[in-house]
Amino acid sequence: MRGKIIQIGFNKTGTSSLARFFSNNGFKVVGHSRYANKIINNIHQDQPPFQGLDFDVAQDLEDHKNNLYIQDYYKEIDQSHPETKFILTTRSCEKWIESRLNHNAGRYARRAMRNHGITELNELIHRWREQFYQYHLDVTRYFKDSNNFYILPLEKIDAQGLIDFLGSDFKFSKTNYPTVQIKKIKDVPQYDLSIPD
Repeated sequence: MRGKIIQIGFNKTGTSSLARFFSNNGFKVVGHSRYANKIINNIHQDQPPFQGLDFDVAQDLEDHKNNLYIQDYYKEIDQSHPETKFILTTRSCEKWIESRLNHNAGRYARRAMRNHGITELNELIHRWREQFYQYHLDVTRYFKDSNNFYILPLEKIDAQGLIDFLGSDFKFSKTNYPTVQIKKIKDVPQYDLSIPD
């Protein structure tokens, strides 16, 4: 039986491009808060994480409002669904932080500050940087000897390498990897990310 594919990198690491690559090839791609909450509920009820979900590829599985991130549950998913293919999307840490700060006109960062109970932007940046490196260390250690894990760096996309990793169960007719970028609006003032008392 062909397994599912799950992206376990953080948001703002090329997830939209990854989703486009798979959807262009006819795969059912899902993501975001509804699926994240369903997976979390399954885990908390001691059910297989993917029970009741129909998809080929899952990415951007997070409910940022409620501080839920499926990438934190890669062990549970691997243990329940060992046939799953895991893709760690990644990029330069500093570029990732910059992209997160700009995401949704600064609202993503403000929400993160509220979630963590912090009021200083520099503290959020420090926390994100620490989280980035610790997460990458933990994930790569866990999957060290695994053949169901692939690292996809945004700065050096290897579409053929990704296709080879997935194997013959996954057919691709369109092998050009798309680029999806959210264009910045010019002349927009810097957003105040501080949280009022």
